[in-house]
Amino acid sequence: MGLPHWTFTVVSLTRVTTTCPQCATIFRVNPEQLAARRGQVRCGRCRHVFNGYETVSIGPIDGNKKPAGTLNKHSPNKSSWWSRIRGLQNTASRSLGSEARTPAPSILKGSSPRDEFGFRIPFWKLHLGKLFFGFGIVVFLFLFVGERVAIIQVVPSLRPLYLKMLVPFGLHTPYPGDAELWTVESSDLREDAKDSEIFHLSATLRNRSKSTQALPSIDLNLTDMDGLSIEHQTITPEQYLKENSSVDQGLPGNTELSIKLDLKHSGKKGQGYRIVLFFP
Repeated sequence: MGLPHWTFTVVSLTRVTTTCPQCATIFRVNPEQLAARRGQVRCGRCRHVFNGYETVSIGPIDGNKKPAGTLNKHSPNKSSWWSRIRGLQNTASRSLGSEARTPAPSILKGSSPRDEFGFRIPFWKLHLGKLFFGFGIVVFLFLFVGERVAIIQVVPSLRPLYLKMLVPFGLHTPYPGDAELWTVESSDLREDAKDSEIFHLSATLRNRSKSTQALPSIDLNLTDMDGLSIEHQTITPEQYLKENSSVDQGLPGNTELSIKLDLKHSGKKGQGYRIVLFFP
């Protein structure tokens, strides 16, 4: 009766490696990652960037290019194939151990990353969040600076912050102005006794707000018997303020301002007058 024929096949483990041209360190690399980044890798030891394809090496894990042969039980030396298997295992263990201690190369991110299916990811998809964030900042600054008067009107305490931020750039930050918060407490318009084309205007303006308000302009209307305007003049704060006063200072809340002004008119005779405060 014949003995059974036993055949032992030793399979060679294959690995892909690349060598850093600067420090000669050998790294084990992933072919798929290497292909996705067009071969660009960074050495994990010296941080040198190089093309992994130029020094790529494919071979058995024990360094022998010849695959192991077959051996049957009729072989004259049974211990030889066993020692070869043990030697192969020891070699693989030493190679894997040394590679584990060696810093692995980092695959560089290319200018055109790809998704899991291999398609290139558009630029706008990669940076969509950054684009929205930048757009939001631009809109916020536009509203924060462009609508500063309205914002100060609602929150007057923000004006010092605006002054610190905008004055270096030459941007004017006036006090808020609301015509409904202003009243004319008293007024008088008289014609000059010597010159009929000159009027003497005196009035008391009051800021009923709790905070400082910008100074309003005055619309002076000369009216007839029916109350219709026959002539009007616009008087700006620069005209009715005293020489040592500044328009930018405004008027504090719950305070009054007395003005006296000489006006020249066309000489029309009116029966009355009307004063309207407004902000241009």
